[in-house]
Amino acid sequence: MMTTDSNNITALTKTSSNEVDWAQIAKKLPSFMRPFIGSCPAEVLGKFFPPKAIEAMGGLVSGIFPNFGVTVPEWARQASYQFWKHYGFSKGFNPFVSPKDFGVLIGLMEHCIRKPSPKPKSHVERLFDKATPKMLSFFANKLISDLSDLEKSQFYAGKHGAAEIFAKLENPSHLDMVTLAPVYLVISVAWKEIESCDTHAERIQWLKAKKVVKKVAIGDEVDKYTPSDRVLYQAFETIGLPGAKPGKPKPVQSDTSI
Repeated sequence: MMTTDSNNITALTKTSSNEVDWAQIAKKLPSFMRPFIGSCPAEVLGKFFPPKAIEAMGGLVSGIFPNFGVTVPEWARQASYQFWKHYGFSKGFNPFVSPKDFGVLIGLMEHCIRKPSPKPKSHVERLFDKATPKMLSFFANKLISDLSDLEKSQFYAGKHGAAEIFAKLENPSHLDMVTLAPVYLVISVAWKEIESCDTHAERIQWLKAKKVVKKVAIGDEVDKYTPSDRVLYQAFETIGLPGAKPGKPKPVQSDTSI
């Protein structure tokens, strides 16, 4: 029996010993999904993508999806959250614990499925497009059938709110005024490369080489970049990215442009 004041899907996924009851979940899943029971998302996706891609995915979603299955540094998780917060995701977003977040996830999946494709589709693809929304709806309804009335209302609130998040994701100019957004995005995705740098100065040079930090021409003055080195150092501090590694000299901050 589920309590109405909890904010997690306790009865659906937990046993009395506080461990995930995969047998109970398996009864609610379509047969084709049961081989994946007990696997985290990273393990499932690892059957289709190379390890480097899984590491990048794990870093990208680490700030809003703590149970993805890839262990990343805390600063990479913070960078991920600094990026996703501009789309309306809450800190600690977890669709496997919160009914509201699960609703957001299902809503986003539905929007992705309904998005029209610019390319002509084959007969099989058209049949898939028709069947997938029904399968997703069936899957979601099965999983929420044991939720309390309060938790069901939280699920549908999250599902409704997914429309606004999807609209932001679809808008290419949504982050135009957030100059650090591309920096946080790249740090979270390329966390292995950022981690391999010995100093902040090396990281800034790497970001410039990858054109994440853009050069701006101002007359005949010395090259200037946006965001500036000063702003980048502040961003590194915001996410808790360590500076020079032990035994390395602390980098001198030479660019004081704004």
